[in-house]
Amino acid sequence: MSDPVRARGLAHELEAMGRPVMAHWITGECLFQQHDLDGALGEWHLIVETEPGNLDALFSLGNHYLDSGDYATAETYLARAARLYPGMAVVVYTHGRNLYLLERYKEAIEELTRLRSIPNAAKDYPVTDYMIGVASHRLGQEALAASSLEAYLKWAYGQSTLTRLEVDAHLKLSEVYEKQGKPLLALKEKQKGDSLLRNIQDYARKAGEGAPPAPAPAH
Repeated sequence: MSDPVRARGLAHELEAMGRPVMAHWITGECLFQQHDLDGALGEWHLIVETEPGNLDALFSLGNHYLDSGDYATAETYLARAARLYPGMAVVVYTHGRNLYLLERYKEAIEELTRLRSIPNAAKDYPVTDYMIGVASHRLGQEALAASSLEAYLKWAYGQSTLTRLEVDAHLKLSEVYEKQGKPLLALKEKQKGDSLLRNIQDYARKAGEGAPPAPAPAH
């Protein structure tokens, strides 16, 4: 709700209509936008206490703790949401991302791989391949790591700009190729990553000097 005053009014209307759960959720969103974090969390926790499977409250709580870096607490809510709503791509992706940040790599791979069975999810969340690639590399599953990082970079080079995430993908893929006994491929990926990083740093420097920044080329 972009208008907190209107949101409060809507919450009162919903309460009067006998829809207290939705009223509490909207009130929580309103308080969150007004930087009343304790008030917002209180509203969402109240919903979960009375309706443990409420997706809106679970997702609001899970996202808040994830964004705050409290991944362990976020898991309490995101895991429940993913269990109850296994066909909802944004829920599965967010839970998988939280597992990845918790370094629970085996579970993260399993969760993120489930996105491929949800229509359009792989297209909507392309960074999934990056996370699967890094997670599988951490577990020594180099074949999966290579295919996933290659898929991510193929997608990335179809975009108009590249970022430091692509730098890391190149460098991680270099490590994977090294593990696979492919030193020439490993060297090429490292060179691509180093070159891209220099380009990004050059653009940032020029922007800082007042020159109009150009995007890091995707090719």
